[in-house]
Amino acid sequence: MPSIQGLKRKYRVDDPLRLNCTSGRSKPAANLTWYINDRQPLKAHVRTYSPFDTNESEWQISQIGLQFLVSHDHFVSGKLKIRCSASIYDIYWQSTEVSAEEDRPRVIHYEPAATIVGINYLQPPPNFQTGQKKPDGQVGVKGNVFFTFWRRNIFALLD
Repeated sequence: MPSIQGLKRKYRVDDPLRLNCTSGRSKPAANLTWYINDRQPLKAHVRTYSPFDTNESEWQISQIGLQFLVSHDHFVSGKLKIRCSASIYDIYWQSTEVSAEEDRPRVIHYEPAATIVGINYLQPPPNFQTGQKKPDGQVGVKGNVFFTFWRRNIFALLD
């Protein structure tokens, strides 16, 4: 059965992932294949090595590497699933699957001392009267008016 080395328990987006998969002893050497969430990775992320002989000259061990920067797309429901499959022709096939969690930044609940509602106007809102009354009873506005509503209080700054 192939074994996977190098997996961390948690990864964040942009963390480097570097794994090795090693087969058991066999003759001929096993072919190793990586899968990320049941899909083969890009060839550029796979490191292939020549099989090496064990002390017992008849047997060989295969090894393959996987290296990439973790992206948000690698996580499915917060999990990154990696599988290494070993095969010898069509007579032998075994896999080892491991998974890691997405390490997300923790959100700290923050409550300000006062509730702030950020509504800003460069012109007065409808039906707001400011300025001086004209002889006909209408209210005139001079310059720009900047309004900020904080909780239930209204502040107005006049140019």
